[in-house]
Amino acid sequence: MPGFDVYGHLTFARCLAEQKVGPFGPIKLNIKNSIILHNPFMWNMIVAKLALHKKLIYQKYFNLCTEIVLLIPIISIIISSFNYTYSVLSLCIYFLCPCSFTSLTIGPRLHEFTPRLFTELVLNILILLLYLDLNNIYSSFCILVLSFIVVSSSKFGLQVIFLIIFPIVLITQQYMNLMIILIGSFILPYCLYRKEFIKSITHHMKHLITYFQKVINRQIFIHSRNRIILDTKSKKGFFISLLELIKKNAFLSLIVKYPVVIATIFVLFSNFESYDYIDKVFLILPFVIYLFSSTKYFLFLGESERYLNNVIFIYILFCCKYLSYNTILFILCYGILYKFCESLFYVKRRFNKGLHDEVFAFLKNIHISNIVFYPYQAAGGVWRALLQTNHKVVFPMLQEGASRYEKKYPYIDLTKLGDLISKYNVNIIVIDKKKYTSNYDDNIKNFKIAFENKIFKIIVSNEFK
Repeated sequence: MPGFDVYGHLTFARCLAEQKVGPFGPIKLNIKNSIILHNPFMWNMIVAKLALHKKLIYQKYFNLCTEIVLLIPIISIIISSFNYTYSVLSLCIYFLCPCSFTSLTIGPRLHEFTPRLFTELVLNILILLLYLDLNNIYSSFCILVLSFIVVSSSKFGLQVIFLIIFPIVLITQQYMNLMIILIGSFILPYCLYRKEFIKSITHHMKHLITYFQKVINRQIFIHSRNRIILDTKSKKGFFISLLELIKKNAFLSLIVKYPVVIATIFVLFSNFESYDYIDKVFLILPFVIYLFSSTKYFLFLGESERYLNNVIFIYILFCCKYLSYNTILFILCYGILYKFCESLFYVKRRFNKGLHDEVFAFLKNIHISNIVFYPYQAAGGVWRALLQTNHKVVFPMLQEGASRYEKKYPYIDLTKLGDLISKYNVNIIVIDKKKYTSNYDDNIKNFKIAFENKIFKIIVSNEFK
């Protein structure tokens, strides 16, 4: 079944279709005291135009189609600049490198219907064009369009433009490409969308500042992301605990999931003087950003491995050019072995879709109300409620002046339920029973159980009819 982020992006698509706004919004969500969102929504607009937000069955095919379509220009660029052998090797390494297919990721990529895979591949096309520096009108036009697409589709893509793309073109003195990227990333969006684009940028800056504060204050789970602590007493077993540790630790992830990057960096520094200056810049700078964003005070910049994914074809191309066939064969065999081991030892938790659907079948058949989800993801959570019902939800992350009602993401502070009721007229709470503790029983004493199954229960205020 779709994940929490999937419901979020499909909700954005629904709002864009209903409110008929451009790729930077603004959109208004059905959240109590909701802030106005000015996110980059171009990918969501495409989803809305194709009406993919209406039938969730299509979402599992969209990523596959996206990957196939965007790999065509990548392979075409490699063939035109090098040869067919490089293109075949590049595809093999890409598909068998664990970072391309693994389920051991914090954020949704291949297995979830979000803009992540789309923007990663678009950025890979962009970085390849900059690496080759073709200096022709077709390449320049593509760089312009790709820069515009990235900034219009992804907040993380904007960070890649700032932290990787701009420094690379400056260091390699590609001043013409720098001007083209500036036009595509900032001047063109500003000319087309004016204040919506400016608000999108400022909103993202504020988001990063808030995220930084939460990481420093340990109010969000990623603050301990790179600690090497293996839970040997876990009921999941040793291997599952080990895989979960690899999933959450950026450095272990690099070692296990990015053999192509490890091999590239090792070969590059083992004979540093023999390689071209442009190779050094394009390979080292993204790796430095990866290390930089893995440190304690810069975890707010997002999962550090994503910076490598956005330029992975540069590392793959270096392998094709300089690594021996035995080394490449080792990387390919490692990928096959990794896939086998992951499928054997790591089975993603499967949701009982029927029990989740029962919750929303109940919610769809009651009066429109104001709902709290505990945690936010319960039964599909706030985003599913916004997508599939007309209820209003309480979601402090996207509400004006509501941060004090969040205990620690992703939990509302039920000790302040009285204030929530008086301020937002909350009369329904959807609870994941595994996440709830009896410590809050006194806080919900004025609520009664209206629905319950093996996983969830819905409680309503005594006055609710």
